[in-house]
Amino acid sequence: MCRDDHLAVICKTVPDNPQWKEKAKVTIMSCLWQMAIWTAQGRLVFPMTPQTVFTLKRWPNLTRLAPVPESMRLSAFLTKTSVNLNILYKVMPLDMADILNYLAATYVTGYLATDNEFSVQGNRELTTDTVNVNTHVPDNKMSKDALTAVTPSQNQPRGLLQRLMRKLSGGK
Repeated sequence: MCRDDHLAVICKTVPDNPQWKEKAKVTIMSCLWQMAIWTAQGRLVFPMTPQTVFTLKRWPNLTRLAPVPESMRLSAFLTKTSVNLNILYKVMPLDMADILNYLAATYVTGYLATDNEFSVQGNRELTTDTVNVNTHVPDNKMSKDALTAVTPSQNQPRGLLQRLMRKLSGGK
């Protein structure tokens, strides 16, 4: 479909059926998301490599987009830290096809920032203190940073249930 120079698209009017009218309110973002999942088919998007460092710019509205398995966990992890594909798979051992479909959908819709975007943005906008996001970071350091972002620390506030259990058990 993408290689056809003489593609003919036919648009039809939506009948007055309320169910069909609701289905016709698809946004361009959800359409791009769905097309990216369909075309990725568990493959890595072209400009990205397994060593490309990426992170999420912002959280996608997953209630309005086509479901991708484990997309909630991937979104939570990728908003906290920047990793490459190898480290992401080591830290979150999910199905590789699901990870690649999620990366394709977030890349196409503009939610995913790659190290190339960081370096271009840094050259244009920032003049002094820049964020060092590059692929020359050793895997062991990157995986340590990723693990510390995922594991809970002592400084984090405890959840309500955990605090109640501590009070009931007579702990501090």
